[in-house]
Amino acid sequence: MKQHIKQLLLSACTFFLLCNTHFVLADTASDTETLLNWAEKTYPTIFPSHQATQNIEPWLYRHYPESGIYAGVNKNDNSVYVLGGPWGDNPTVIDTLASL
Repeated sequence: MKQHIKQLLLSACTFFLLCNTHFVLADTASDTETLLNWAEKTYPTIFPSHQATQNIEPWLYRHYPESGIYAGVNKNDNSVYVLGGPWGDNPTVIDTLASL
């Protein structure tokens, strides 16, 4: 009986963790979309056209070929980065996704 209860509790904890992970990933993707859409509307000279968000682990990003700029979120640290244009050839941290 103890083994059955222990197994039930482990299963419940596993399910709970998996569900929370899914929500965190969904929030990160949704927040990234919101941020990048806002950036395109607010700074059209830097992000001159609407681009689709790409996903190459651990990055969610958009590339703006007209300006040579990449903007995105690293899912490992949930920070927002830009690369190219005035930011040069090295990824530059802007802030955390949560802060922005």
